[in-house]
Amino acid sequence: MFYNFAEAMLSALERHANPAQIVYRNETISAALLAKRVQQLTTVFSGIAPEQRALLLLKDKPSFHYSFLALSAMGIVPVPVNPKTDLPTLEHMLLDSRAAMVIADPEEMERIRPTLAASPFLLPERIFTDDSLPDYVADMQPLAYYRRKPGSVAFWQYTSGTTGKPKAVQHSQDAMLAATRHFAVETLGIGPEDRIYSIAKMFFGYGLGNSFFFPLLTGAGVLLDDAWPAIDHITANILQYQPTVFFGVPKIYAMLLKHRPPGLQQVLQQVRIFFSAGSTLPAWIYEAWMAYTGKPILDGIGSTEVGHVFLSNSPASHTAGSTGQPVPGYQLRLEYATAPIGGPQQVGELCVHTPYSLAGYWEDPVRTNQKFRDGWYYTGDLFSLEANGTYRYVGRKDELFKSNGRWVNPLAFEAALTNTVEHIEECVLLDLPDDASLTCTLLLLVGREDTREAIMTFIREQTESHYRPRDILYLPELPRNANGKLSRSWLRSQYQQYFQPKNN
Repeated sequence: MFYNFAEAMLSALERHANPAQIVYRNETISAALLAKRVQQLTTVFSGIAPEQRALLLLKDKPSFHYSFLALSAMGIVPVPVNPKTDLPTLEHMLLDSRAAMVIADPEEMERIRPTLAASPFLLPERIFTDDSLPDYVADMQPLAYYRRKPGSVAFWQYTSGTTGKPKAVQHSQDAMLAATRHFAVETLGIGPEDRIYSIAKMFFGYGLGNSFFFPLLTGAGVLLDDAWPAIDHITANILQYQPTVFFGVPKIYAMLLKHRPPGLQQVLQQVRIFFSAGSTLPAWIYEAWMAYTGKPILDGIGSTEVGHVFLSNSPASHTAGSTGQPVPGYQLRLEYATAPIGGPQQVGELCVHTPYSLAGYWEDPVRTNQKFRDGWYYTGDLFSLEANGTYRYVGRKDELFKSNGRWVNPLAFEAALTNTVEHIEECVLLDLPDDASLTCTLLLLVGREDTREAIMTFIREQTESHYRPRDILYLPELPRNANGKLSRSWLRSQYQQYFQPKNN
């Protein structure tokens, strides 16, 4: 069977015919207008051969939808990229992908133009800004879909590159069609009557599903926001758009709970689904949100390599501190170590088997074979399986370390500390060498500095001795990578010499 997944998406748009398919700033875009703009762009993009790659350095705005669908209809592989990607990383992506086209945000063009010009694969006439794409095409051609097998590669996403240069994950045509069916529809019940608002941006997997695939395939409306998340702006969006499905991350929920903007609590009563991913949702946020709104936050986990969420709580089953059960269609198992890793024997690495084919990393057979084995993806996430069939997140396999010869699970410590001591927004426990090359721990905190005494009490009474940090530092914020995730590797590099003797 040969087909084109963009054709399936445009058919869904025509079937649902949502008059407010996209809301962007003060503009409302219907499903019919969206489809027309896609057809126009296929005429503009003609001349580029199928299977070639096109980088999309775009903010969350309608041009992202137009471009992604037009390229996909023609068989060109879209590659969403953070528009603020630093130049060395962008150069790597251009050369790695051998991109034949770039569509960029106009505000970034001056910054990135020299890097684009240096690519031997990119002709000047194939460099666009989204505001330069024509609104009208005189000789608009009928859509001629480039059809392929379901398992053929349809789009890429680059990983965040916390362990080296970003790797290109190849996604098949059927990946997000199946993810939408199993997660958005069967788990969350998203349908044409819903209005979606996602804090996560579309240049990485969580946001791409939330704001692109889910609304276009289900007929739900979607609010697009090209600004970076800020509490006042998020509040204004919620009050004005009144979403029924809200996709957030733990930090945003914590900020809303902290500030509790006037009028927000009443509007939140209209939200049917609150969802969280990106990092594990602390139990205290779940419980505080229940007290504030009377509704749960459904926590889940996905990965760039898989495409979207594969393990999740649901409206019918949710528990504080739990990541829930497998999304329908996905199989999960725990790969146990020969000896306990940072905890009891029942803690193992989570492995995922998807209802669609996984193509692995582009031109990287070594790392593909490490992470994709016998149809299973090895996530690197450590979980325990509870008696009721739910999974509980324990930490990252590559983030455990030994102190005084004993395993330390920093995420478990951080979650317990944040849940126990008030006025701590977030924290991270780092492993650093001292002047004798022994591992010491440094605790970095975002929060009020008068919490030090309460922290020391928690450490004395509720932790084992090898967890106790040598020092505590307060910071205004913790740095995150381009995907909004905490960058432990960057922090470790910045504080590498913290316990070394200082030269006079």
